[in-house]
Amino acid sequence: MDRYLDILGRDVGERNQLAKDLLIKVSSFFRDRAVFDRLEREVIPQLVRQHPLDRPIRLWVVGSSTGEETYSLAMLFLEQIAAAKRDIKLQIFASDIDPEAVEQAREGFYPRSIEARVSLPRLTRFFAKEAGVYRVLPDLREAVVFAVHDVLNDPPFSRMDMISCRNLLIYLRPEAQEKAISLFHFALRKAGILVLGTSETVGGAEDRFEPVSKVAHIYRHIGLSRPRDVLGPTTTGDGAKISPRPKQPPAASRQTELESLCRRLVIETYAPAAVLINRQRECVYSLGPTDRYLRVAPGPPTRDVLAMVPRDLRSKLRSAISRAARKNARTVTTGRGRGQDDQTVSFDVVVQPVFHEGEALMLVCFVEAPEHERSRGRAKPARDLSRVAELEQELQATRMELEGAIYDLETSAEEQRESSEAALSLNEELQSANEELLTSKEELESLNEELSALNSQLQEALEREQTTANDLQNVLYSTDMATVFLDTRFEIRLFTPAAKSLFRFIAADV
Repeated sequence: MDRYLDILGRDVGERNQLAKDLLIKVSSFFRDRAVFDRLEREVIPQLVRQHPLDRPIRLWVVGSSTGEETYSLAMLFLEQIAAAKRDIKLQIFASDIDPEAVEQAREGFYPRSIEARVSLPRLTRFFAKEAGVYRVLPDLREAVVFAVHDVLNDPPFSRMDMISCRNLLIYLRPEAQEKAISLFHFALRKAGILVLGTSETVGGAEDRFEPVSKVAHIYRHIGLSRPRDVLGPTTTGDGAKISPRPKQPPAASRQTELESLCRRLVIETYAPAAVLINRQRECVYSLGPTDRYLRVAPGPPTRDVLAMVPRDLRSKLRSAISRAARKNARTVTTGRGRGQDDQTVSFDVVVQPVFHEGEALMLVCFVEAPEHERSRGRAKPARDLSRVAELEQELQATRMELEGAIYDLETSAEEQRESSEAALSLNEELQSANEELLTSKEELESLNEELSALNSQLQEALEREQTTANDLQNVLYSTDMATVFLDTRFEIRLFTPAAKSLFRFIAADV
Protein backbone atom coordinates (compact mmCIF):
# COMPACT_ATOMS: atom_id res chain seq x y z
CA MET A 1 0.00 0.00 0.00
CA ASP A 2 2.82 2.44 0.84
CA ARG A 3 4.53 1.75 -2.47
CA TYR A 4 1.30 2.33 -4.36
CA LEU A 5 0.70 5.61 -2.50
CA ASP A 6 4.18 6.68 -3.51
CA ILE A 7 3.39 5.85 -7.16
CA LEU A 8 0.15 7.84 -6.94
CA GLY A 9 2.08 10.85 -5.67
CA ARG A 10 4.44 10.79 -8.66
CA ASP A 11 2.41 9.39 -11.57
CA VAL A 12 -0.47 11.51 -12.90
CA GLY A 13 -1.47 8.77 -15.33
CA GLU A 14 -1.88 6.26 -12.50
CA ARG A 15 -4.02 8.74 -10.56
CA ASN A 16 -6.27 9.21 -13.59
CA GLN A 17 -6.48 5.45 -14.11
CA LEU A 18 -7.43 4.91 -10.47
CA ALA A 19 -10.11 7.60 -10.75
CA LYS A 20 -11.54 5.84 -13.82
CA ASP A 21 -11.60 2.51 -11.98
CA LEU A 22 -13.53 4.10 -9.10
CA LEU A 23 -16.27 5.41 -11.41
CA ILE A 24 -19.31 3.22 -12.00
CA LYS A 25 -20.65 3.23 -15.58
CA VAL A 26 -23.97 1.46 -15.16
CA SER A 27 -26.76 2.82 -17.33
CA SER A 28 -29.40 1.60 -19.76
CA PHE A 29 -32.38 2.88 -21.69
CA PHE A 30 -35.56 3.30 -19.61
CA ARG A 31 -33.94 1.80 -16.51
CA ASP A 32 -36.51 1.14 -13.74
CA ARG A 33 -39.45 0.97 -16.11
CA ALA A 34 -42.02 1.88 -13.45
CA VAL A 35 -40.34 5.25 -12.90
CA PHE A 36 -40.31 6.09 -16.61
CA ASP A 37 -43.93 4.95 -16.95
CA ARG A 38 -44.91 7.38 -14.18
CA LEU A 39 -42.96 10.18 -15.86
CA GLU A 40 -44.51 9.39 -19.25
CA ARG A 41 -48.10 9.17 -17.99
CA GLU A 42 -48.29 12.03 -15.47
CA VAL A 43 -45.24 14.19 -14.83
CA ILE A 44 -43.95 15.03 -18.32
CA PRO A 45 -47.38 15.68 -19.91
CA GLN A 46 -48.21 18.11 -17.09
CA LEU A 47 -44.87 19.92 -17.52
CA VAL A 48 -45.45 20.24 -21.27
CA ARG A 49 -49.05 21.45 -20.91
CA GLN A 50 -48.28 24.09 -18.28
CA HIS A 51 -44.98 25.33 -19.71
CA PRO A 52 -44.99 28.82 -21.32
CA LEU A 53 -44.25 28.94 -25.03
CA ASP A 54 -41.75 31.80 -24.78
CA ARG A 55 -39.00 29.80 -23.05
CA PRO A 56 -37.57 26.29 -23.48
CA ILE A 57 -38.06 23.35 -21.18
CA ARG A 58 -34.75 22.90 -19.35
CA LEU A 59 -33.58 19.56 -17.89
CA TRP A 60 -30.41 18.61 -16.04
CA VAL A 61 -29.37 14.95 -15.96
CA VAL A 62 -26.74 14.55 -13.23
CA GLY A 63 -24.40 11.56 -13.57
CA SER A 64 -25.46 10.91 -17.16
CA SER A 65 -22.75 8.25 -17.71
CA THR A 66 -22.87 7.04 -21.34
CA GLY A 67 -26.12 8.84 -22.14
CA GLU A 68 -28.82 6.14 -22.11
CA GLU A 69 -30.94 7.79 -19.40
CA THR A 70 -30.50 11.22 -21.00
CA TYR A 71 -31.72 10.05 -24.40
CA SER A 72 -34.59 8.16 -22.73
CA LEU A 73 -35.87 11.37 -21.11
CA ALA A 74 -35.32 13.30 -24.35
CA MET A 75 -37.46 10.80 -26.26
CA LEU A 76 -40.29 11.07 -23.71
CA PHE A 77 -40.28 14.87 -23.82
CA LEU A 78 -40.13 15.07 -27.62
CA GLU A 79 -43.03 12.62 -27.89
CA GLN A 80 -45.15 14.62 -25.42
CA ILE A 81 -44.32 17.94 -27.09
CA ALA A 82 -45.40 16.49 -30.44
CA ALA A 83 -48.56 14.97 -28.93
CA ALA A 84 -49.54 18.28 -27.28
CA LYS A 85 -48.81 20.15 -30.55
CA ARG A 86 -46.94 22.86 -28.65
CA ASP A 87 -43.97 24.60 -30.23
CA ILE A 88 -41.62 24.36 -27.23
CA LYS A 89 -37.86 24.01 -27.47
CA LEU A 90 -36.19 21.30 -25.38
CA GLN A 91 -32.80 21.89 -23.70
CA ILE A 92 -31.18 19.02 -21.81
CA PHE A 93 -27.89 19.45 -19.95
CA ALA A 94 -26.26 16.08 -19.24
CA SER A 95 -23.23 16.10 -16.95
CA ASP A 96 -20.84 13.48 -15.63
CA ILE A 97 -17.42 13.52 -13.99
CA ASP A 98 -16.05 10.86 -16.38
CA PRO A 99 -14.71 12.40 -19.66
CA GLU A 100 -14.70 9.05 -21.46
CA ALA A 101 -18.36 8.39 -20.63
CA VAL A 102 -19.29 11.90 -21.75
CA GLU A 103 -17.42 11.42 -25.04
CA GLN A 104 -19.20 8.11 -25.64
CA ALA A 105 -22.56 9.76 -24.95
CA ARG A 106 -21.75 12.54 -27.40
CA GLU A 107 -21.04 10.04 -30.18
CA GLY A 108 -24.43 8.40 -29.65
CA PHE A 109 -23.60 4.85 -30.83
CA TYR A 110 -25.25 1.92 -29.02
CA PRO A 111 -25.23 -1.87 -29.61
CA ARG A 112 -28.12 -3.86 -31.04
CA SER A 113 -28.93 -5.11 -27.54
CA ILE A 114 -30.91 -1.89 -26.92
CA GLU A 115 -33.71 -3.48 -28.96
CA ALA A 116 -34.73 -5.27 -25.75
CA ARG A 117 -35.41 -1.94 -23.96
CA VAL A 118 -36.32 0.51 -26.73
CA SER A 119 -39.56 -0.08 -28.61
CA LEU A 120 -39.56 -0.51 -32.39
CA PRO A 121 -41.41 2.79 -33.05
CA ARG A 122 -38.80 4.68 -31.01
CA LEU A 123 -35.95 2.86 -32.73
CA THR A 124 -37.43 3.84 -36.08
CA ARG A 125 -38.02 7.48 -35.12
CA PHE A 126 -34.92 8.31 -33.10
CA PHE A 127 -32.18 5.90 -34.30
CA ALA A 128 -30.47 4.86 -37.52
CA LYS A 129 -29.11 1.32 -37.91
CA GLU A 130 -25.50 1.26 -39.12
CA ALA A 131 -23.19 -1.77 -39.38
CA GLY A 132 -24.77 -3.67 -36.54
CA VAL A 133 -25.12 -0.66 -34.18
CA TYR A 134 -27.71 2.05 -33.61
CA ARG A 135 -26.80 5.73 -34.03
CA VAL A 136 -28.82 8.55 -32.42
CA LEU A 137 -30.45 10.72 -35.09
CA PRO A 138 -29.75 14.50 -35.20
CA ASP A 139 -33.25 15.49 -33.99
CA LEU A 140 -32.63 13.67 -30.71
CA ARG A 141 -28.92 14.48 -30.44
CA GLU A 142 -29.38 18.25 -30.92
CA ALA A 143 -31.64 18.47 -27.85
CA VAL A 144 -28.81 17.43 -25.50
CA VAL A 145 -25.63 19.21 -24.38
CA PHE A 146 -23.10 16.91 -22.70
CA ALA A 147 -20.48 18.34 -20.33
CA VAL A 148 -17.83 17.10 -17.90
CA HIS A 149 -19.01 18.42 -14.53
CA ASP A 150 -18.45 17.73 -10.81
CA VAL A 151 -21.77 18.33 -9.07
CA LEU A 152 -20.16 18.92 -5.65
CA ASN A 153 -17.43 21.35 -6.76
CA ASP A 154 -18.48 23.00 -10.04
CA PRO A 155 -21.18 25.70 -10.19
CA PRO A 156 -24.63 24.16 -10.78
CA PHE A 157 -26.86 24.82 -13.75
CA SER A 158 -29.81 27.11 -12.99
CA ARG A 159 -33.45 27.75 -13.87
CA MET A 160 -34.15 24.06 -14.43
CA ASP A 161 -37.66 22.68 -14.89
CA MET A 162 -36.55 19.15 -14.05
CA ILE A 163 -33.46 17.46 -12.58
CA SER A 164 -32.78 13.74 -12.81
CA CYS A 165 -30.11 12.44 -10.42
CA ARG A 166 -30.66 8.70 -10.16
CA ASN A 167 -28.36 6.33 -8.26
CA LEU A 168 -25.67 8.92 -7.56
CA LEU A 169 -26.49 9.99 -4.00
CA ILE A 170 -26.11 6.42 -2.72
CA TYR A 171 -22.36 6.72 -3.32
CA LEU A 172 -22.04 9.95 -1.29
CA ARG A 173 -21.68 10.54 2.43
CA PRO A 174 -24.61 12.17 4.29
CA GLU A 175 -23.05 15.67 4.30
CA ALA A 176 -22.37 15.44 0.55
CA GLN A 177 -25.92 14.21 -0.05
CA GLU A 178 -27.29 17.21 1.87
CA LYS A 179 -25.14 19.57 -0.17
CA ALA A 180 -26.27 17.98 -3.44
CA ILE A 181 -29.95 18.27 -2.46
CA SER A 182 -29.41 21.96 -1.58
CA LEU A 183 -27.76 22.52 -4.97
CA PHE A 184 -30.69 20.88 -6.75
CA HIS A 185 -33.16 23.06 -4.83
CA PHE A 186 -31.16 26.13 -5.87
CA ALA A 187 -31.01 25.01 -9.52
CA LEU A 188 -34.73 24.22 -9.88
CA ARG A 189 -37.44 26.71 -10.73
CA LYS A 190 -40.45 26.98 -8.46
CA ALA A 191 -42.51 23.77 -8.76
CA GLY A 192 -39.64 22.09 -10.64
CA ILE A 193 -39.36 18.30 -10.60
CA LEU A 194 -36.55 16.27 -8.96
CA VAL A 195 -36.20 12.58 -9.87
CA LEU A 196 -34.03 10.39 -7.61
CA GLY A 197 -33.05 6.73 -7.64
CA THR A 198 -35.18 4.01 -6.13
CA SER A 199 -32.93 3.88 -3.03
CA GLU A 200 -32.59 7.65 -2.58
CA THR A 201 -34.65 10.36 -0.82
CA VAL A 202 -34.37 14.09 -0.14
CA GLY A 203 -33.43 13.30 3.48
CA GLY A 204 -34.08 16.21 5.82
CA ALA A 205 -35.22 18.60 3.06
CA GLU A 206 -38.96 17.89 3.43
CA ASP A 207 -39.56 21.64 3.82
CA ARG A 208 -38.08 22.23 0.36
CA PHE A 209 -39.46 19.26 -1.59
CA GLU A 210 -42.87 17.63 -1.55
CA PRO A 211 -43.35 14.07 -2.89
CA VAL A 212 -45.12 13.66 -6.22
CA SER A 213 -44.68 9.89 -6.07
CA LYS A 214 -43.03 8.26 -3.06
CA VAL A 215 -42.84 4.92 -4.89
CA ALA A 216 -41.07 6.40 -7.93
CA HIS A 217 -39.06 8.87 -5.77
CA ILE A 218 -40.24 11.93 -7.70
CA TYR A 219 -40.37 15.28 -5.82
CA ARG A 220 -41.56 18.84 -6.49
CA HIS A 221 -39.68 22.02 -5.54
CA ILE A 222 -41.37 24.08 -2.79
CA GLY A 223 -40.22 26.78 -0.37
CA LEU A 224 -37.64 29.50 -0.83
CA SER A 225 -34.23 28.79 -2.31
CA ARG A 226 -31.42 28.75 0.25
CA PRO A 227 -28.16 28.45 -1.71
CA ARG A 228 -25.95 28.10 1.38
CA ASP A 229 -23.65 25.66 -0.43
CA VAL A 230 -23.36 27.85 -3.53
CA LEU A 231 -22.76 31.32 -2.14
CA GLY A 232 -20.48 32.80 0.49
CA PRO A 233 -20.54 33.26 4.25
CA THR A 234 -22.84 35.48 6.26
CA THR A 235 -21.98 39.17 6.69
CA THR A 236 -23.75 42.32 7.82
CA GLY A 237 -23.76 45.62 5.99
CA ASP A 238 -20.69 46.90 7.82
CA GLY A 239 -18.64 43.87 6.82
CA ALA A 240 -18.85 41.97 10.12
CA LYS A 241 -19.24 38.22 9.73
CA ILE A 242 -22.09 36.34 11.36
CA SER A 243 -21.00 32.81 12.22
CA PRO A 244 -23.53 30.05 11.61
CA ARG A 245 -25.32 29.03 14.77
CA PRO A 246 -23.87 25.74 16.05
CA LYS A 247 -26.15 22.82 16.57
CA GLN A 248 -27.36 22.51 20.17
CA PRO A 249 -26.73 19.25 21.99
CA PRO A 250 -29.76 16.99 22.40
CA ALA A 251 -29.98 17.53 26.15
CA ALA A 252 -29.64 21.19 27.11
CA SER A 253 -28.04 21.93 30.45
CA ARG A 254 -29.68 24.12 33.10
CA GLN A 255 -27.22 26.90 32.31
CA THR A 256 -28.37 26.84 28.67
CA GLU A 257 -32.03 26.94 29.74
CA LEU A 258 -31.39 29.97 31.98
CA GLU A 259 -29.51 31.70 29.21
CA SER A 260 -32.41 31.12 26.82
CA LEU A 261 -34.93 32.37 29.43
CA CYS A 262 -32.90 35.52 30.09
CA ARG A 263 -32.56 36.27 26.39
CA ARG A 264 -36.30 35.78 25.80
CA LEU A 265 -37.29 38.05 28.71
CA VAL A 266 -34.93 40.82 27.58
CA ILE A 267 -36.27 40.63 24.03
CA GLU A 268 -39.91 40.68 25.16
CA THR A 269 -39.33 43.58 27.57
CA TYR A 270 -36.90 45.89 25.82
CA ALA A 271 -36.40 44.85 22.21
CA PRO A 272 -38.25 46.88 19.55
CA ALA A 273 -40.65 45.36 17.09
CA ALA A 274 -38.64 44.08 14.13
CA VAL A 275 -39.26 42.27 10.89
CA LEU A 276 -36.75 40.60 8.57
CA ILE A 277 -37.46 41.06 4.84
CA ASN A 278 -35.82 39.94 1.62
CA ARG A 279 -34.98 42.02 -1.45
CA GLN A 280 -38.57 41.61 -2.69
CA ARG A 281 -39.74 43.28 0.56
CA GLU A 282 -41.38 40.03 1.70
CA CYS A 283 -41.50 39.31 5.44
CA VAL A 284 -39.54 36.19 6.31
CA TYR A 285 -39.48 36.55 10.12
CA SER A 286 -40.91 38.91 12.76
CA LEU A 287 -40.02 39.62 16.39
CA GLY A 288 -41.66 41.66 19.15
CA PRO A 289 -44.96 43.62 19.13
CA THR A 290 -45.21 44.04 15.36
CA ASP A 291 -49.03 44.21 15.59
CA ARG A 292 -48.69 47.91 16.56
CA TYR A 293 -47.18 48.74 13.18
CA LEU A 294 -48.18 45.98 10.75
CA ARG A 295 -51.58 44.62 9.86
CA VAL A 296 -52.93 42.01 7.48
CA ALA A 297 -53.64 43.71 4.16
CA PRO A 298 -57.09 43.19 2.60
CA GLY A 299 -57.36 41.06 -0.53
CA PRO A 300 -55.23 38.04 -1.46
CA PRO A 301 -52.69 36.94 1.16
CA THR A 302 -49.39 38.78 0.83
CA ARG A 303 -46.10 39.04 2.71
CA ASP A 304 -45.17 42.44 1.27
CA VAL A 305 -44.22 44.65 4.21
CA LEU A 306 -45.31 47.80 2.34
CA ALA A 307 -48.84 46.41 2.08
CA MET A 308 -48.92 45.81 5.85
CA VAL A 309 -47.79 49.23 7.13
CA PRO A 310 -50.19 52.19 7.40
CA ARG A 311 -50.65 54.24 4.25
CA ASP A 312 -48.96 57.38 5.64
CA LEU A 313 -45.83 55.36 6.49
CA ARG A 314 -45.68 53.43 3.22
CA SER A 315 -43.77 55.97 1.13
CA LYS A 316 -41.28 56.67 3.94
CA LEU A 317 -40.55 52.98 4.44
CA ARG A 318 -40.17 52.41 0.70
CA SER A 319 -37.70 55.31 0.51
CA ALA A 320 -35.73 54.06 3.54
CA ILE A 321 -35.48 50.53 2.09
CA SER A 322 -34.35 51.93 -1.24
CA ARG A 323 -31.65 54.11 0.38
CA ALA A 324 -30.41 51.25 2.56
CA ALA A 325 -30.12 48.95 -0.44
CA ARG A 326 -28.44 51.60 -2.57
CA LYS A 327 -25.88 52.69 0.03
CA ASN A 328 -25.62 49.32 1.83
CA ALA A 329 -25.78 51.22 5.10
CA ARG A 330 -28.13 51.73 8.03
CA THR A 331 -30.99 54.14 7.27
CA VAL A 332 -33.39 55.85 9.71
CA THR A 333 -36.71 57.56 9.05
CA THR A 334 -39.49 58.78 11.38
CA GLY A 335 -43.11 57.76 11.74
CA ARG A 336 -46.20 58.26 13.93
CA GLY A 337 -48.62 55.66 15.24
CA ARG A 338 -50.72 54.43 18.16
CA GLY A 339 -49.03 53.29 21.38
CA GLN A 340 -50.24 50.86 24.03
CA ASP A 341 -52.39 53.54 25.72
CA ASP A 342 -53.97 54.49 22.36
CA GLN A 343 -51.95 57.73 22.35
CA THR A 344 -50.18 59.02 19.27
CA VAL A 345 -46.47 58.32 19.60
CA SER A 346 -43.45 59.01 17.43
CA PHE A 347 -41.00 56.29 16.51
CA ASP A 348 -38.01 55.71 14.29
CA VAL A 349 -37.97 53.16 11.49
CA VAL A 350 -34.43 51.72 11.25
CA VAL A 351 -33.52 49.70 8.14
CA GLN A 352 -30.31 47.63 8.38
CA PRO A 353 -28.91 45.62 5.41
CA VAL A 354 -27.89 42.06 6.33
CA PHE A 355 -26.22 39.35 4.23
CA HIS A 356 -26.95 35.86 5.54
CA GLU A 357 -25.57 32.75 3.80
CA GLY A 358 -25.21 34.71 0.57
CA GLU A 359 -28.80 36.00 0.64
CA ALA A 360 -29.42 39.76 0.82
CA LEU A 361 -31.89 40.59 3.63
CA MET A 362 -32.96 43.70 5.55
CA LEU A 363 -33.88 44.15 9.20
CA VAL A 364 -36.65 46.73 9.75
CA CYS A 365 -36.98 47.88 13.38
CA PHE A 366 -39.71 50.14 14.79
CA VAL A 367 -37.97 51.96 17.69
CA GLU A 368 -40.24 54.02 19.97
CA ALA A 369 -38.94 56.93 22.07
CA PRO A 370 -38.25 56.07 25.74
CA GLU A 371 -41.18 56.40 28.15
CA HIS A 372 -39.78 59.47 29.95
CA GLU A 373 -39.35 61.32 26.66
CA ARG A 374 -42.93 60.51 25.65
CA SER A 375 -44.15 61.73 29.08
CA ARG A 376 -42.17 64.94 28.72
CA GLY A 377 -43.62 65.35 25.29
CA ARG A 378 -47.18 64.95 26.62
CA ALA A 379 -46.57 67.51 29.37
CA LYS A 380 -46.13 70.26 26.79
CA PRO A 381 -49.41 71.85 25.71
CA ALA A 382 -50.33 71.41 22.09
CA ARG A 383 -50.32 75.21 21.52
CA ASP A 384 -46.56 75.26 22.25
CA LEU A 385 -45.87 73.12 19.22
CA SER A 386 -44.96 75.21 16.25
CA ARG A 387 -47.18 74.37 13.31
CA VAL A 388 -44.61 75.90 11.00
CA ALA A 389 -41.83 73.65 12.33
CA GLU A 390 -44.04 70.59 11.92
CA LEU A 391 -44.84 71.52 8.34
CA GLU A 392 -41.17 72.14 7.63
CA GLN A 393 -40.31 68.68 8.94
CA GLU A 394 -42.96 67.09 6.75
CA LEU A 395 -41.73 69.11 3.78
CA GLN A 396 -38.15 68.02 4.42
CA ALA A 397 -39.21 64.38 4.66
CA THR A 398 -41.21 64.71 1.44
CA ARG A 399 -38.22 66.33 -0.28
CA MET A 400 -35.97 63.44 0.77
CA GLU A 401 -38.49 60.89 -0.48
CA LEU A 402 -38.79 62.75 -3.79
CA GLU A 403 -35.02 62.86 -4.20
CA GLY A 404 -34.85 59.14 -3.51
CA ALA A 405 -37.59 58.44 -6.03
CA ILE A 406 -35.84 60.57 -8.67
CA TYR A 407 -32.57 58.77 -8.02
CA ASP A 408 -34.29 55.41 -8.31
CA LEU A 409 -35.91 56.44 -11.60
CA GLU A 410 -32.60 57.68 -12.99
CA THR A 411 -30.85 54.49 -11.89
CA SER A 412 -33.61 52.36 -13.39
CA ALA A 413 -33.45 54.29 -16.66
CA GLU A 414 -29.66 53.89 -16.80
CA GLU A 415 -29.93 50.17 -16.11
CA GLN A 416 -32.60 49.79 -18.78
CA ARG A 417 -30.45 51.69 -21.27
CA GLU A 418 -27.44 49.51 -20.49
CA SER A 419 -29.58 46.39 -20.73
CA SER A 420 -30.95 47.54 -24.08
CA GLU A 421 -27.45 48.20 -25.41
CA ALA A 422 -26.25 44.85 -24.16
CA ALA A 423 -29.25 43.14 -25.72
CA LEU A 424 -28.61 44.87 -29.06
CA SER A 425 -24.95 43.91 -28.96
CA LEU A 426 -25.82 40.34 -28.06
CA ASN A 427 -28.41 40.24 -30.84
CA GLU A 428 -25.81 41.37 -33.37
CA GLU A 429 -23.37 38.73 -32.13
CA LEU A 430 -26.06 36.07 -32.33
CA GLN A 431 -26.99 37.14 -35.84
CA SER A 432 -23.35 37.01 -36.88
CA ALA A 433 -22.94 33.59 -35.28
CA ASN A 434 -26.14 32.43 -36.96
CA GLU A 435 -24.86 33.56 -40.35
CA GLU A 436 -21.58 31.73 -39.74
CA LEU A 437 -23.47 28.62 -38.75
CA LEU A 438 -25.64 28.85 -41.87
CA THR A 439 -22.53 29.26 -44.01
CA SER A 440 -20.86 26.31 -42.29
CA LYS A 441 -24.02 24.27 -42.77
CA GLU A 442 -24.09 25.04 -46.49
CA GLU A 443 -20.40 24.16 -46.81
CA LEU A 444 -20.94 20.89 -44.98
CA GLU A 445 -23.94 20.08 -47.17
CA SER A 446 -21.89 20.82 -50.28
CA LEU A 447 -19.01 18.71 -48.99
CA ASN A 448 -21.43 15.92 -48.11
CA GLU A 449 -22.83 15.96 -51.64
CA GLU A 450 -19.31 15.80 -53.09
CA LEU A 451 -18.43 12.90 -50.81
CA SER A 452 -21.64 11.10 -51.80
CA ALA A 453 -20.86 11.59 -55.49
CA LEU A 454 -17.27 10.41 -54.99
CA ASN A 455 -18.49 7.40 -53.03
CA SER A 456 -20.85 6.49 -55.87
CA GLN A 457 -18.01 6.76 -58.40
CA LEU A 458 -15.75 4.58 -56.25
CA GLN A 459 -18.51 2.03 -55.88
CA GLU A 460 -19.00 1.89 -59.64
CA ALA A 461 -15.24 1.56 -60.22
CA LEU A 462 -15.06 -1.23 -57.66
CA GLU A 463 -17.89 -3.08 -59.35
CA ARG A 464 -16.15 -2.76 -62.74
CA GLU A 465 -12.88 -4.04 -61.28
CA GLN A 466 -14.67 -6.95 -59.70
CA THR A 467 -16.39 -7.81 -62.98
CA THR A 468 -13.10 -7.68 -64.89
CA ALA A 469 -11.38 -9.87 -62.30
CA ASN A 470 -14.19 -12.41 -62.49
CA ASP A 471 -14.02 -12.45 -66.30
CA LEU A 472 -10.25 -13.04 -66.30
CA GLN A 473 -10.58 -15.80 -63.73
CA ASN A 474 -13.32 -17.48 -65.79
CA VAL A 475 -11.12 -17.34 -68.92
CA LEU A 476 -8.17 -18.91 -67.10
CA TYR A 477 -10.23 -21.62 -65.46
CA SER A 478 -12.02 -22.55 -68.72
CA THR A 479 -8.77 -23.35 -70.58
CA ASP A 480 -6.81 -26.58 -70.20
CA MET A 481 -3.50 -24.68 -70.00
CA ALA A 482 -1.63 -25.26 -66.76
CA THR A 483 -0.71 -21.79 -65.48
CA VAL A 484 0.92 -20.75 -62.19
CA PHE A 485 1.27 -17.08 -61.09
CA LEU A 486 4.21 -16.29 -58.78
CA ASP A 487 5.41 -13.12 -57.05
CA THR A 488 9.02 -11.89 -56.96
CA ARG A 489 9.77 -14.29 -54.10
CA PHE A 490 8.42 -17.24 -56.10
CA GLU A 491 5.43 -17.62 -53.81
CA ILE A 492 2.21 -18.81 -55.40
CA ARG A 493 -0.41 -16.13 -56.04
CA LEU A 494 -2.79 -18.10 -58.30
CA PHE A 495 -2.95 -21.34 -60.28
CA THR A 496 -5.39 -22.84 -62.80
CA PRO A 497 -7.11 -26.19 -62.24
CA ALA A 498 -5.00 -27.75 -65.04
CA ALA A 499 -1.85 -27.10 -62.99
CA LYS A 500 -2.98 -29.72 -60.47
CA SER A 501 -2.16 -32.42 -63.05
CA LEU A 502 1.50 -31.40 -62.89
CA PHE A 503 1.86 -30.24 -59.28
CA ARG A 504 0.34 -31.31 -55.99
CA PHE A 505 -1.30 -27.94 -55.40
CA ILE A 506 -4.00 -27.28 -52.81
CA ALA A 507 -5.83 -24.04 -52.00
CA ALA A 508 -3.73 -23.45 -48.91
CA ASP A 509 -0.57 -23.15 -51.06
CA VAL A 510 -1.68 -19.71 -52.27
